[in-house]
Amino acid sequence: MLLDDVLPEWDFRERHAVVVDADEADLLRAVDELTWREVPVFRGLMRVRSLRRVDLAPDQRVLAGMTAGGFVVLGRSPEEIVFGIERAGVSIAGNFRYDGSALTTETRVRAIDDRSRRRFRAYWLVIRGPSGLIRREWLRAVVARAQRSV
Repeated sequence: MLLDDVLPEWDFRERHAVVVDADEADLLRAVDELTWREVPVFRGLMRVRSLRRVDLAPDQRVLAGMTAGGFVVLGRSPEEIVFGIERAGVSIAGNFRYDGSALTTETRVRAIDDRSRRRFRAYWLVIRGPSGLIRREWLRAVVARAQRSV
């Protein structure tokens, strides 16, 4: 798994999955092509979270928008896309992976020191619920897009 290569050790982790019978190429293409219009909760929470006005045009691709915002695609394979960012003392990496029966998304966070770990822990207590909501919506939208393309 590419995510293991990118961030093998972590302090915080969240994983979500949805069982789906689909072609992995269709699913990973859907991850790339998914637009903000298809994930309204995610889009709304991103706007609330931002201290400045962010342009999340409904037809803009989510992954492209995230990379424009500082995330980087760190790896790709036929069954996985990994993306990440370095922020204020933490490394964050996430993925979408299809294993033949389930599409998963996992987020891992690694702090560089105890102070960063304590600060992120407080942030994680606040953001973990909305983050899980975002990930579940994102998974459902990816599957719906992939199934429409068949």
